Amino acid sequence: MSTYIHFTEEQKQQAASVDLEVFLRCHGEKLLASGREKRLASDHSVTVRGNEWYDHAEGRGGHAVSFVQRFYNLSYKAALYAMELLKLEFSDDEQVVCISENDACGVDAIQALLGCSIGKGNLLFHLRGKQAFSFYNRRTGNSVRLVLKPRPEGMSREESFAYLQGKEPKELFEVKPAVITLPEPARLFDSYVCDCCGETTGANWIRLAGDKKLCLDCYPNYNRFEV
Repeated sequence: MSTYIHFTEEQKQQAASVDLEVFLRCHGEKLLASGREKRLASDHSVTVRGNEWYDHAEGRGGHAVSFVQRFYNLSYKAALYAMELLKLEFSDDEQVVCISENDACGVDAIQALLGCSIGKGNLLFHLRGKQAFSFYNRRTGNSVRLVLKPRPEGMSREESFAYLQGKEPKELFEVKPAVITLPEPARLFDSYVCDCCGETTGANWIRLAGDKKLCLDCYPNYNRFEV
């Protein structure tokens, strides 16, 4: 039986109104002009326009939420499972934190459903090439790490997709304790102008070279053990 997770009308509208053209471009997807719509370069049968999408090959479409569910199914289910386990809601600020152990496109579903993003400082990466995600609820202090269970071997891409679609989140993921300490909230840093290139740089990325403040691109690397 599917687990029911309550979304407020505001949360539903916020998720459904995501501009798919902006969303896809921000995540490296090339879009091709197709009349008043945009066609995915990676799948010419799929077109998007604003917050709507349509798969002409399958004759089905919808809004942003169903798009994320259809094309980013794995992390969509991880996000739903985390919402159930930790009583999470869409994060307006940094109340919800996700640390992903992969940088695959599926991470986008976590951004859409939970409001985790690099810009807000609550989507972080601990890259280990694993389909594993740690979720944290700052309000309660609770956390969980979800690790994808091994799938049956020898499945085609279509069979693998059908397998993921047909499983409940608890059937797909192993629940483990989060082992990474919850990072502190994002800091605000002063900025300085690099004395070499003249570009404004955050203080945490500035290095001192004598009496000059240099950005990382202008600061000469020093490691006498690299020979």
